[in-house]
Amino acid sequence: MRRILRENDYPSVAALPSAMADLELEGGCRLGWGGHKVALICAEAAEHHDVWLFLIDRSAVPDAPLQQGPQILKVGRMMTATWSADHLAYLLVVEGDEATLRLYL
Repeated sequence: MRRILRENDYPSVAALPSAMADLELEGGCRLGWGGHKVALICAEAAEHHDVWLFLIDRSAVPDAPLQQGPQILKVGRMMTATWSADHLAYLLVVEGDEATLRLYL
């Protein structure tokens, strides 16, 4: 997955968050958003909870969160966490509650 993203000039990371790296990769895709490239990595966690990680260049998101830690928000039945590190902005989405989300940060 990393190779495909890098070869097509999409955002990629050297390593996923450690807890997410242990999940079964279901797939991913290359998306466009507002003229910017977005990488999506999909994984399946225990009890059939899905986990999605979106990556975008931080400069494409004017209000990208600071690097001080994730901002957590409930959206419908999903929990989200947003943060920035280096040149990327991250959006992690999980089915479940905040405790489930924190497993993958």
